[in-house]
Formats: sequence, C-alpha cells, structure tokens
Amino acid sequence: MREYLAKRKRIFSILAPTVFGILYMLICMTCLRRSVWTGESYSAYLTHFGFREIFDFSAAGTQPPLYYVFLKIWAHIFGRSDFDLRFMSVFFGAIAIMFAYMWMKYKYGAKSATLGALLLSLSPLLIRCGQEMQPFTMATAIVLASTYFLQLALDNEKQKWWITYAVLAAAGLWTSYYTAFAFLAQLIYLCFVYGKRVLQKRVFLTFGLACLLFAAWLPKLIAQLPQFGANPVSLHRLADFCGQAFLLRDADSITGGLLLLLITGLSLVALFAAKYRHGLRFLLCGTLAPVLALIIFSVTPFALELAPEKILFSVVCATMLGGVSIVILANNLRLHSTHRQRANWAFAGSAVILLLLSASGIGASFEPADYDFDKLHQNLATVNAVEQLPIVTDDPWLYYNLSFYDTSQVFFLAEDASYDSGLLRPLEKSYFGKISKLDAYLEKHHLSDFWLVKEAPAHGDIASPIPGFASAQVLTLQFRDHGQSFEAVHFAKE
Repeated sequence: MREYLAKRKRIFSILAPTVFGILYMLICMTCLRRSVWTGESYSAYLTHFGFREIFDFSAAGTQPPLYYVFLKIWAHIFGRSDFDLRFMSVFFGAIAIMFAYMWMKYKYGAKSATLGALLLSLSPLLIRCGQEMQPFTMATAIVLASTYFLQLALDNEKQKWWITYAVLAAAGLWTSYYTAFAFLAQLIYLCFVYGKRVLQKRVFLTFGLACLLFAAWLPKLIAQLPQFGANPVSLHRLADFCGQAFLLRDADSITGGLLLLLITGLSLVALFAAKYRHGLRFLLCGTLAPVLALIIFSVTPFALELAPEKILFSVVCATMLGGVSIVILANNLRLHSTHRQRANWAFAGSAVILLLLSASGIGASFEPADYDFDKLHQNLATVNAVEQLPIVTDDPWLYYNLSFYDTSQVFFLAEDASYDSGLLRPLEKSYFGKISKLDAYLEKHHLSDFWLVKEAPAHGDIASPIPGFASAQVLTLQFRDHGQSFEAVHFAKE
C-alpha cells in the first residue's frame, strides 16, 4: 500500500507542474496576436542578423545578448510571426512555473507547491510577460532554476550543484542585468543560512565562477552605463508598481473594489509571512531585496527603472510566498485538534482571496493593446494590394514596428536620418530595408507612386519628401488610449 501511494505521489509530482504549465500556456496563447510595440519589434528585427551582429547591436543598446540569440534560433526553427516569436516567452514562463513547483515541493511539500504553482499559472504579470517578445520570462526561468539548484547545493553540499548554480547565475546576467538583484537576494539568503561562515571558500568560488563566466561582457556593460538613468522612486511610483505587479493597472485606474481586494490580499500575505518569517526567509529575500535595491539604486546617476516586469522574479516570489504561507498557517492550525475547522476556513478563505486577486488582474491581460501597428499595416496592405508600391517612413521607431509585418514593401528613408540611440544601431548598419535617396530609388525601379507614413501633424498636411509629387490618397489611424494618430499618404507624380 505504501509503495502504491508513493508511486501515485511521484506521478502527481510530475503531472502537477505539467498541468499548471499547460494552463499558463493556454491562457497566454489567447492574446499572442495583438499588435507589437517598439521593444518587441526591435527584438524581432535583430533576428534577421547573424550572431556576431546580434552581439554588436546588443552592446550598443541596453541589454545583454543571450535572449536575442535564443530568439533568433527560435525564429529559425518555428517562424517569425507574432504568435511564433511570442510563444518563446510563453514557453519560458511555463518552465519558470515548473522550476518554482519543484523548489516549493522540495522545500515545503506538495500542498504548498500545488497552491503556489496554481497562483503562478494565474499570475497576471507572468501572463502579460509571456505575451511579449522580451527577456522577462526567460530571465525568470533561469533565476528559478538557479534557486532550485542552489537549494540542492545547500542541502547536499555537492560540487556539481554549486557549479550548476554558477553557470545559471552567469546565464541570467547574459539575459537581463536585472537578474543581478535576484542573485543579490540569494546572496542575502546565504548569509542567513551560513551566518559568519558565508565567507567560506565554496561560496567565493561559486560567485567567482559566475563573475568569470560573465566577465567577457563586462566591458560592454560599462560602455552601456551612460544610457541608463531613471527618476528617483516616489510613493506614487511604488503604488503604480504594486498595481501593475498584481492587477496590471496603474494606481490611478484601480477602482474601490479592486483596491480593497489588493490591500486585503497583500495584507494577508504580509501577516502570514511575518508570522512564519524564519521558514520563509528565501521568499522574503526574493520579494523584498530586488525592490529595495532598486529604490536605493534610483538615486544614483545610473539608476534603473522600478518596473515590475523587469524584476518579474520578485513578483513571482511574492506569489509563491502567498501560496506557501497559507499552507503553513493551515498546517499549524491543524496540529491542534480544536483548530482543524478553523484551519480549513483559513486556508479556503485566504486561497479564494488570492485567486480572486489573480482573476481580477488576468482580465487586464486580455484587453486590446494600446497600439495598432498591425491594423495600420493591414489597412495599407489592403489598399496597396494591387499596385504593391513601396511604403516609406523616415521615423526609425515606426519602421521597426511596420517592418515586423512586412520586410519586402516597408522601407526606412535614411536620408538625413539621425541615429541618436544605441537601439538604432541595427537600422544604421542594416543591409536591407533602407532607401538612401527616394528619387533615385523610384527612378531605378520605374515607379511614379509611393506611400509615406508619418505621425499626423497637429496642423496642415504631410508634404512629399521629394518635389514633383502630390497627395492622391490619405489613410488615418487613431491609436487607442494614446491620442496619437498616424497618416499614410499616397503620393503620385504630378
């Protein structure tokens, strides 16, 4: 009988994280076709280049290159559509949930792991990050994997687990600089575990190996530092951080009912975590250390932005903290025969509140995107279907967004272009999609018409970039929630 039950437990330990990962993927997949935004289209644009160029372009921007390398490989295997490229983030989000389940089960047991993984699969921010071509879920999956192997290293003291942790720590830094704050939290946790013995040789060698594996990119990071900079964190920004982290809404847009639910959920987690803080040290470090470090860092000249998606690991730890602390509370109450019914009510009520909080935030992840670059391109493509005229823009950021949907007809007018951002280096060095002289291009291809796309001017009409062409047709698109509109003007030779 014991063997039978043990076998069922092993099966459950495999099926549970798989089920939660699939649930997360199914929720994310419902919104992978929404319009791209500039950060995503930049990521997709890099996949057109070789690995050496990706490293060079990443060095000119503000990100390390590993995510873009993986995205290029993924695009080569699965395709370049919005669904295909975004699905890599979905995949890594599911991997993050699986490693979170494995760590929670190892540390706190199956019940804690089950509730924690369920809350993660319904985490609004994790779902939103899974719907974008950005390194957030990949970085979080790497950090959670490193957390699991760090726990194995602490409990078993085997060299292979310390080496695995060091490799994953370096991989995290190669993916996102913000993972440094997650590893800071892990280092603080090691201080709690080892106390004065944290200065032992094993810890030094582990973090030394991680730094050595990242050292090749360190000169690039130093060169990128002048591009960083954010305003100091204010109380209003902290309120926005909490609203975005758990409800995907800014503080000003949270209604009374949602605000009450958010305060209740956070208060419950804070109360339980304070009561059982000694057993929850790692989750407390993972939740608080990145946020506090960014607040302190925000007053330096090279401040990093306090954005919940960039320290997604911190939000994930807060979510796991909620699930684990509820189970610990219920288990402790059940130890007393007179408190068993109270334990059931405490567990059920607290779990329902956290699930309602997640469900309220999930609704925001289904809302339409703020931008409509897909619709802008679709309208142009419909009108331009017969003539197949070149679609030209002199706005490099708009070119990134439109070229995602069409690299054959959309062109960047590079004449008099100013590449004033490191993120424009790929476009500056690009070997496709650019027109240096529009009149020479039209003459070479025997064309007398073209489309010009620009942000709609406040007054007057968009003028032709070359003389002798007059406006024949104008398409206008108003972006939702931004008050921003773009015009596509069909210019024909007079």
